[in-house]
Amino acid sequence: MCSGDCKDFEWLIVDDGSADDTSACVEQMKKKADFPISYHKKVNGGKHTALNYAYQLIKTPLTFIVDSADFLKIFLVDVIDMIMLHVENENKMFAMEIFWR
Repeated sequence: MCSGDCKDFEWLIVDDGSADDTSACVEQMKKKADFPISYHKKVNGGKHTALNYAYQLIKTPLTFIVDSADFLKIFLVDVIDMIMLHVENENKMFAMEIFWR
């Protein structure tokens, strides 16, 4: 995400009770990132509780969910940003689902 051109987003991370070094990794990423990263840890309760927890923290008009086993192509944030500009300018709704194998 640091390699992309678009930096107009916040990376909201909800750690749903991991027992690994996620918090240390996020702290390192925060030092290098040129966009905001917020990290929140909660007791494990499953994905649905993590999403409900995250909902109260979202400050942006667009949200998309990426699980820990997923990854984003470098250009994807830029593409979504371009689409959102078009959608906002045309006052239209838009839905998108992308899969890579």
